[in-house]
Amino acid sequence: MRIHDMFERDIDRDINGVIKIDQDDEAVIEQELSEYVVTRELRGHF
Repeated sequence: MRIHDMFERDIDRDINGVIKIDQDDEAVIEQELSEYVVTRELRGHF
């Protein structure tokens, strides 16, 4: 088994480093929301 095969999603896909508030591409919005990770620091602010 290769490391690449251990991931659910394609690890070679384009990943935006910054979420843009004015984003209007629904596919990009869906990807960003589905992959969003709440860190310990963010959880403390919520």
